[in-house]
Amino acid sequence: MQYDEQAILEEVVAYEVPKFKGRVMNDCEAGFLHCVALEKEEIPPIQAWSTQRLIKWFEKKKWEDCARLAKYHNIIGKTIAEANEEYLEDTLGIKDFSQKNLFKTEVE
Repeated sequence: MQYDEQAILEEVVAYEVPKFKGRVMNDCEAGFLHCVALEKEEIPPIQAWSTQRLIKWFEKKKWEDCARLAKYHNIIGKTIAEANEEYLEDTLGIKDFSQKNLFKTEVE
């Protein structure tokens, strides 16, 4: 049996990105007879994060000190999103200029 590769590819390319249980498909890989969809979790903006979600993010970024401080001070995402230089230094202990810039970039 012969397959028209171009026709199959055009069908896959023209296919609209579906949603799976409120999640958006991230990528679609197509072969001759199959299509694999990888889904990604929709992450709410940092302003909506709870203390627990913020701690997990700090831990993922290897900022264990910030994770401990977030737990101790019960810091929420909105506080981090609105943090100024003084807050970063006095509350989170981030004093190095490059670390502060990295932090701000990650938060944005």
